[in-house]
Amino acid sequence: MSQLPPIQYGPPPGNPYQTPSPQGGMGGGPANIKTYMVESILVTLFCNLLFGIIAIVNASKVSSLLAQGNVAGAMEASKKAKFWCIVALVIGIVGTVLTVGLAIVSAVVGASQQ
Repeated sequence: MSQLPPIQYGPPPGNPYQTPSPQGGMGGGPANIKTYMVESILVTLFCNLLFGIIAIVNASKVSSLLAQGNVAGAMEASKKAKFWCIVALVIGIVGTVLTVGLAIVSAVVGASQQ
């Protein structure tokens, strides 16, 4: 009588929940390009409206370009979204520092004239 292979319990090897990347492989590749959508929305609300909207437009392009299989275009859109997020953040921080600085100078000058 021949020996039967041992029974294996548990999930099959590999991750059955991974989605295939546009190149045909399983996850972990260029399909995991960051969209910067959350960051774009936050800088739009709290830092700079104009550059935040530009970041949102570029962030929204990433997913649609990946769905079309255009990985290079998605990477470029992701880089642009990141750039505009940084620009909006820097302008927001500089604007806040200038506003607070001018408010302090104004208060000091106003108090010294009384």
